[in-house]
Amino acid sequence: MAEKKQKKPKGKVLKKHPQKLTGGLREWLSLPITLKNKKNQAQMEMVQIQNAFILYRTENLSYGYFATNTDRNLVNLYTWIQKEMDKLASMEADLYFTRLSLKALRTLDAHLDEVINKQKELEQKIQQAPQAFEFYNRMSFFKSRHHQKEKEENEIAQILAKAQKSLEHAQRYFSDYEKEREKNPTEESNLNLENPKKYWKLKIDEINAMIEKNDDPAIFVTEIEKLTKIIFDTPALTKWVDSVVKRFRNLTLDHTMLVDIYGKRIIPREILDEFTELLFIAIPKLWSTGQVEQLNQHLTELDTFISTYQADVENEIKFAQRHERREIHASERSKELSKLSEMARMFITALDARDPIMKTHSQTVAHLVVETARHMNWEQKEIQYLEIAALLHDVGKLWIPENILIKKTRLTNEEISIFRMHPVNGAQILQSSTMFKKIIPWLYHHHENWNGTGYPDGLKESDIPIHARIIAVCDSFTTMLSGSQGQSALTVDQAIDRIKMEAGVLFDPIIVESFVKVVESQEMEYLKKYVEK
Repeated sequence: MAEKKQKKPKGKVLKKHPQKLTGGLREWLSLPITLKNKKNQAQMEMVQIQNAFILYRTENLSYGYFATNTDRNLVNLYTWIQKEMDKLASMEADLYFTRLSLKALRTLDAHLDEVINKQKELEQKIQQAPQAFEFYNRMSFFKSRHHQKEKEENEIAQILAKAQKSLEHAQRYFSDYEKEREKNPTEESNLNLENPKKYWKLKIDEINAMIEKNDDPAIFVTEIEKLTKIIFDTPALTKWVDSVVKRFRNLTLDHTMLVDIYGKRIIPREILDEFTELLFIAIPKLWSTGQVEQLNQHLTELDTFISTYQADVENEIKFAQRHERREIHASERSKELSKLSEMARMFITALDARDPIMKTHSQTVAHLVVETARHMNWEQKEIQYLEIAALLHDVGKLWIPENILIKKTRLTNEEISIFRMHPVNGAQILQSSTMFKKIIPWLYHHHENWNGTGYPDGLKESDIPIHARIIAVCDSFTTMLSGSQGQSALTVDQAIDRIKMEAGVLFDPIIVESFVKVVESQEMEYLKKYVEK
């Protein structure tokens, strides 16, 4: 019984085992052929991959930016496949595969599938590589351009900051010079430091506007550098101008003495007027706007002019003093009047350069003032001072903008305010020399009205200097004859009637009485010639 029980299980095992061996045997026999086919397929695919990879690397040379990560992934995958293919190449399918166990064959089959899949993956990545490189290049280009723009903006900001810092340094330098000049004022100067400061402010506003508009940085940086140089150069140029003015005035004073005392003229009137205009009109404009090249040229011309005539004038004076037949004792008053007269002629010449009508106007006012004062029995000394004041009563118009000064139509309220500053301007101009101290108040108040409605201080009646009252009558009368902005010219008779009508309102009635008598009795012919001019 025991032997029979042991045989039954063996019979069952012998029935099932042949079936398993048969299935495994078939797989073991078929796998080498499958592996060989897959190996051949992989090798043929590898040839195409190598060609595609070479073409891919060649095309990469045309790009400006190299996509390193994309290329690294492709190279790593290509290298892995190549190594695996080298291993497979060493396997002789007919001999090698038949010696492997079924498990080893299955492992090799799975590995070959992996290689083939990797080849397909590599082919797909090689096909997609141009798009990846194109995208990478676009992004790199925009990024590079952005960085370049940031770099340029930073460089511009640094250059601009440096230029602005230099400009601020120049302004501080000029401010220190201005304080020093206030402590040690010079009588010879005909320059107003406020004028270049106004010009600089306008230039700074223009530069700021350019910066806000994002104009070419090179342009506004250049403008800042130009302005900085102008500001730095201004103190030295100011000293040069002051020096030339001092020498010029000494020359003209010596020449005036030579003419008045010894009756000899060395410098032709036309040449003296030309250089007077140059010194007192052109040079201050060039100086205030920093036109250094032209300013240097004109200052050099003036230096040459002064040097040319100074020695001749001094020699003539010495010669006259050695050979004069009688002593000349000129009083301090006559010397002062001579100097004032010459300087008044210089200013009148400067006025004439801006508006030829002004010179004739000032001369006519001075003529009427002198005759009125004589009629009122003034002393000759006081009349001489009054004449000089009348000649210079409009000198403040040198600082009035030319577009306002020569405007034919009625002035705006703003233009009237600027125009009415000319008495104040005149006082400031003449304050540069102590010789004018006596007559400055007469100029300053010559537009005050008898009833207190005038300017600049609104004085009335006897509070107004009598010299200013006389000038006011003669100035208004002469202006009526020539006309003014928005007002037609009057005839002599009409102007006399207007003056009479305003007596006790705008004008001192006593002065009006004397003035009218003078005009009606002895000045009609003179005034007719003035009107004709």
